[in-house]
Amino acid sequence: MATKEQLSRYLQFLEVDPGNLSLIIASGNMAYELGLFDQALELAERGLTIAPAHAELKALRGLVNLSTHHVGLAQSEFEALISEGQGAPVIRYNLAYCRALDGDFEAALALLDDAEAQYKDIPQMLHLKVAALHHLAKVSEAIDLAQAVISQHPDDAVLAGMLSSLHIDNEDYQAAAYYVAVAMKSGNPSADTYASQGSLYLIDQDDDQALSCFEQAIQRKVNNGRAWLGKGLAEMLQNRLPEAQGSFDHAVKYMPNHLGTWQALIWCCIAQGNWSLAEEYVQKSMAMDDTFSESHGALAIIQLNKGQVTEAKSSIRRALKLDPHSFSGQYAQTKLLEYEGQAEQADKVLQAVLDTSLMPDQGTLRDVLVNRLIKSSRKAEQ
Repeated sequence: MATKEQLSRYLQFLEVDPGNLSLIIASGNMAYELGLFDQALELAERGLTIAPAHAELKALRGLVNLSTHHVGLAQSEFEALISEGQGAPVIRYNLAYCRALDGDFEAALALLDDAEAQYKDIPQMLHLKVAALHHLAKVSEAIDLAQAVISQHPDDAVLAGMLSSLHIDNEDYQAAAYYVAVAMKSGNPSADTYASQGSLYLIDQDDDQALSCFEQAIQRKVNNGRAWLGKGLAEMLQNRLPEAQGSFDHAVKYMPNHLGTWQALIWCCIAQGNWSLAEEYVQKSMAMDDTFSESHGALAIIQLNKGQVTEAKSSIRRALKLDPHSFSGQYAQTKLLEYEGQAEQADKVLQAVLDTSLMPDQGTLRDVLVNRLIKSSRKAEQ
């Protein structure tokens, strides 16, 4: 690790020999390593005035842009390098990372074919490949790849944390707990690990422990959407609805295409009687994918609140056609029966909904709802 004292000495040498390209590159790399991004960029630009085609300086400029959140500029830099024949694994990894940040996981994956072979030198390349597969809902493929690598490199705490998250999505909670324990033993567990541990606590209805884990995850990685989602669900269990809504707002910011997160936010608004905002979020969710049954069921509940019975019946039919076990569709059906004065039949339908709850003791309707949202948040990945 470079030190500021080392950088200061190199900069003094540069004052004597300002055109020394080797000194410029070394100083720029040191500045980047120390997080002095403005200085690193200035040195990269200075070097490129001397050697405009220098690949290492272009790569440094790309890294600075990436680290300062200028993803488009960074992506253009790495694309240009590859088009110039500079397709080293680290360049491809950086371009893949840019594309993943841009939400294009297919394009990212296409650059990571040899991630396993590059693991010794660039383990992050393999981590990104597993993450891309996960985002593309190729959960089994991601698990197989990660488990094959971790069997050879059991000390990879980052990969263990990723496996814990994958197994939660696969509803294999025993395997998830195993990899959480593996990652925790490292002494430096990742945000994924804490988010997975929080999810396991949430499934067990231990909202206090869950909240603590999700907060730890957010401290490590503020843009971890799953941690924000879990935090909101735990807050819903505690009936802290305004706080839950704030957490869900963060979750949709970082997972804008995750339908389960939108559904959690919608129900949180409904629970607070904020019908107009709930409807706005339903429309946003359906604009992304109108084949998600829970969105149609939630819309039916909103329509019933507005007295739009005909429209609500249509939405209920759509929800239950898409998924006969849709929680929101079934719940909307009970509200429709109540609206039509069929209280006894409504009670029967509601009891059927409760009987299919994931909770062994059922608890309150809010508890059932949160449990359903937990399941929905795993199933509704885009």
